[in-house]
Amino acid sequence: MPILPASHTGRLDLKRRLPPFVLGFLSLALQIVLLREFFVHFQGNEMTYGLLLASWLFWGGLGSLLAHRLKVSSGRLSNLFCLVLILSPACLAGLRLSRLALGILPTELTGPSAMSAFALALTLLVSFPLGLLFVSAVRARGGDAAFVYSMESLGAAAGGLAVHFLLVPHLSNWQVAGLVGLAAWTAVFFFGSGKPHVWLRAGAALAPVLLFFGDAPTQRLFWKPLALVATRDTPYGKLQVVGAGSEVTLYVNAVPVFSSGDAAEAEEAVHFALLQRPRPENVLLLGGGAGGGIEEALKHPGGILDYVELDPEIIRLSERILPPEKTAVFLNPRVSIHYRDGRAYLAETPKRYDAILLNLPEPSTAQLNRYYTLEFFQSAARRLAPDGVLSFRIPSSEIYISPARARYLASLRSTLSAVFPETAVVPGTSNIFLASRAPLSLDAEALSREGERRGLRTTYVRRELLEDRLNPMRVEFLRRSIDAEPARINTDLVPLCYYYANTMWAAHFSGPESRLLEFLSRAPRGPLVGLPLILGLLVFLFLRLRASRRTALLAPLALLGFSGIAVEVFVVLRFQTLYGAAYGSVALLLAFFMAGLGIGSRLSRSPIRASRKGLLLCQAALTAFPGLAVLFLPFRAPKIVLFLALFLYGAAGGAFFVQANRLTILKEKDHGTGYGLDLLGSFLGAAAVSTVFLPLAGLMPTALLLLGLNLIAFLFLSSLPERSSSRTALSRP
Repeated sequence: MPILPASHTGRLDLKRRLPPFVLGFLSLALQIVLLREFFVHFQGNEMTYGLLLASWLFWGGLGSLLAHRLKVSSGRLSNLFCLVLILSPACLAGLRLSRLALGILPTELTGPSAMSAFALALTLLVSFPLGLLFVSAVRARGGDAAFVYSMESLGAAAGGLAVHFLLVPHLSNWQVAGLVGLAAWTAVFFFGSGKPHVWLRAGAALAPVLLFFGDAPTQRLFWKPLALVATRDTPYGKLQVVGAGSEVTLYVNAVPVFSSGDAAEAEEAVHFALLQRPRPENVLLLGGGAGGGIEEALKHPGGILDYVELDPEIIRLSERILPPEKTAVFLNPRVSIHYRDGRAYLAETPKRYDAILLNLPEPSTAQLNRYYTLEFFQSAARRLAPDGVLSFRIPSSEIYISPARARYLASLRSTLSAVFPETAVVPGTSNIFLASRAPLSLDAEALSREGERRGLRTTYVRRELLEDRLNPMRVEFLRRSIDAEPARINTDLVPLCYYYANTMWAAHFSGPESRLLEFLSRAPRGPLVGLPLILGLLVFLFLRLRASRRTALLAPLALLGFSGIAVEVFVVLRFQTLYGAAYGSVALLLAFFMAGLGIGSRLSRSPIRASRKGLLLCQAALTAFPGLAVLFLPFRAPKIVLFLALFLYGAAGGAFFVQANRLTILKEKDHGTGYGLDLLGSFLGAAAVSTVFLPLAGLMPTALLLLGLNLIAFLFLSSLPERSSSRTALSRP
C-alpha cells in the first residue's frame, strides 16, 4: 500500500471532518437567525420560539428518518449543502413578506393557525434538507454516525459563539445569515469532497450575497404603505422607526414602544402615580423615557429622575428622529440615564424612591413578565420610601371585560396585593395599577387640585377627563369584573400572566387553538404534570413487555431529545428571569449546550463495546439534572452555573446518543434513525414545554416532570438484560 504524503493525509482528513462541522455551524446559525426574525415578524414570545423550534426539529427529524427511502448517498453531500444555501434566503424572504400572503397590514395580529402554518412551511425549506445532510455526511464517513454527531455538535457550538460575539453585535440578522452562508459555501467548495453541479454552485454563491444586501429593501417593502425611517438590529432586538406624516413610531421586535404624537400614554404612565404624594423627590422610570415619560416626569417641580433603559440604541435613534425640544430632556441635569437591565438595577441600587414608574409593554412575553411577578414587586417594595408608589399600565377595555382579561387583571392585582397593603386600579382603555404601603386615592377632585397646585400642563390627565374616568361607577364596575375570576399569583417560577396574555391574543381568532389555550388556562397543575408521567410509564411498560431489545432502546433516544430541548428552554427561561435579555444570549446558551453534546459524544467514541452499564451511567447523569434543579431552583444561580449546567447536560446527552446508537444501528438504512428520533423527541419537547408546561405549571413542576420521565427511563434500562450479541460498535476499527 503506498504511503500518502503528510500534506495529502492532512487534506484528506480535513475533507472528512469539515462537512459535519460546517453542517452544525450552518444549522445553528440559521436556526438562531430564523428564530430572531420569526419572533419579530409575528410579534412573538417564548411560545413563538417554541412553535418555530418545534417545526424546525420536526422537519430535521423527518428528513433524517426518510433519507434511506430518498436514497441519499454520500455523493450528494455538496449538492445538499448548496441546496440549503439557496433555500435559506427563500425561507427568510418568505417570512418577511408573509403579511403580503396573508393580506394583512404591518403590525396587524396574526392568528395561531396562520403562524403555525408559516412555521411549518418555512422550516421545511431548510431543516428537511439539513436532516438529509446528516445522513449523507454519515455515509461519507463510512457509517460513523458518532463521529458526525460529535463534529456537527462542535460546529454548532462554534456557530453559536461566532453569532453571539462576532456577528450579532455588528450586523443585521439577514447580514449574519449571508456571511455565514458565504463561509459555508467557501468551506464546501474549496475543502469539501465532491463537486456540486455548476448551477447549484453558482446559486449557492449568489444566495448569501442577496441576503446580505437585500435586508433594507425587503424591510421597506414589509412596511408599505408606511415609510421605514430607520432600522437597527441590536443584541437586544430589532428596532424599527416607522413614519406616517409628521409622526414616527418606534417598534422593538414589532411591538410599538412609543409614538411621537401620543401624549396620552406618557401622561398616564407618570401622573397618576406622582400625584399620589405631595413632594416626589426621587423618581425611578423603567423604560418609555424616550416616548415622553421623562418629559412628563420633569413637569413635577423639584426632584430628580433616574431613567433605566436596557438598549442604548433606543436613545440614539430617538435623538435622530425626534425634534430637539423632545430630546433635550436627555441632557437635563435632573435626569440620570442608566443603560442597565431594569430589574438588575433595582436589585442593586442603594437608593430609595418616592415613586417607581414601570413604563414597559404588558407581560406578553416571559422577558416582560419578569417585571410583573411577585419577586419583582418585592424588590420594588424594598427600594420604595415608606409612602412610595409603584405604578404600571396594562391595555384593557372600558365597556366589556372578558373572563380571560378579568383573569389576567386579577392575577396582576393579587400579585400586587401579596406585597402591598394598598392597591388601586384606574379604569379606561388602559388600566393604571397603583400600589403602596400608604393610602391611595382615585378621587378626581383631589388629584385635579394637586395637579393645579403644581402647575401641571397636561392634555389627558386633567380635571374634565379625570372626573369621567374616575367616576365611582366605572371604578366599581372594573373591581367587580376582576373579582369575578379566580386570581393566581404571577411568579418567576410560574409565569402565568404571559400565558394569559397569549390566551387573549388567541381569542381574537376563531379556531380550536384559542379554545385549547383557554381550556388549559383553567386546568389545575396536577394533571398537567401527572398525565404525561402516566403516559410515559405506559409506553415504557409496553416496550419492556412487547418490543425487542434493539427497538426498545429507541424510546430512550426519543426521550433524550424531549428532555434535551426541555432543559434548553428551561435554562433559557430561568436565565431570562434572573438576568433578562435572553434574545441576545440565546446563541451563547445554545453554544454551550452544543459544545457539551460535541465533547460528550467525542469522548464516547472509543472502540469499547456499548453496554447497558454505559447507558445507565449516561441516563443517571441525565436524571440528575432535573433532580438538582428541584433542589436549587429557589436560589439565585450565577450566570456561569447556568452555562455550565447546559454544557454538562449536553455532554451527558452526547454520550448517551453514541452509546444508544451503537446498540440500535445495525444496518445502513438505520443511519438516520437515532438522529431522527432524537429530533422528533425534541419537537415534542419544544411544542409542549414552551407552550404549556413552563407558563402554566411553572419551572418546579416541569423539573419534577423531567425528573419522573428520566427516572422511568433509568428503571427501564436497568430492567433490560445484558446481551453480548447486541454490542455493535458504530465506529470503524
